[in-house]
Amino acid sequence: MGMGPTRRKRRLLKALAEAGYMDEILDFDFDTAPAFWRLDPETRGNDEEELAKWTGIEELIDDGMDSAADDEALNELEQGLTPPRPPPPPPTTQPTTTTKHATSPPPRHQPNIVLWLDAGDRISLGFLRWLPSFLLHRGLWTPQSQDTLQTWTHPGLLQYYHDSLDRFAPDETNCNGAAIAFDLHNQTVQDGILKEWIDCAKIKECIAPMGSNRNNHRQDQAALTYLVKTMGFGQDLCHGFPEDFGIQVNQDRFCKQDIATNPNRVVLT
Repeated sequence: MGMGPTRRKRRLLKALAEAGYMDEILDFDFDTAPAFWRLDPETRGNDEEELAKWTGIEELIDDGMDSAADDEALNELEQGLTPPRPPPPPPTTQPTTTTKHATSPPPRHQPNIVLWLDAGDRISLGFLRWLPSFLLHRGLWTPQSQDTLQTWTHPGLLQYYHDSLDRFAPDETNCNGAAIAFDLHNQTVQDGILKEWIDCAKIKECIAPMGSNRNNHRQDQAALTYLVKTMGFGQDLCHGFPEDFGIQVNQDRFCKQDIATNPNRVVLT
């Protein structure tokens, strides 16, 4: 639906909810968002649109989801798990930053999963069956994207953290902002990388430094990549493309075709 939906999108959202396609709707408090997030229709949609706003959605979800996951549903998913094709091994050269590893297995619990997907993503049942087990032990998951950390991370973000791109290998993988999952019951992840990611998104010098744009910096994606590489997740995350896990990204055109041919689609009158 986008941030700050137009009148037509609000009508569509209401129609989808009334048709039973949504289990829950959380309201975003636009007045509390930083001005540089460009939430109003007049400043959205240009090449300098600030993608930090998507991290704001993560914070909204984080604050709003405090109930435990449904045990029966998770047990059903875990029956006969068939994990997708494993990702390729990580590159031999890793970042030189060696902070304390943040992915030690948490105490046994049922994961409270948040799965963030772009609107054009398609996911497989195999991926959904595999994900809870991975998150139980790692707390966070995201695949890699095309190109590298150096391609999509502006030096200004590194300068904010008193760091440099020179510390990373030229082929260091870049994390994918189109598919992210995390376990809200993993306190280490919640109080560590998620909190830092959200804090960065609220500071323009961090998430959208001067001189950055869509051609050299992917904002929320770049910040997540840097934090993954420097907070102990580098060995576990951002290795393997979405299709290796049973996800197809950027399928918007095909989704529209499927919706147009679906007799149960919601049509605004």
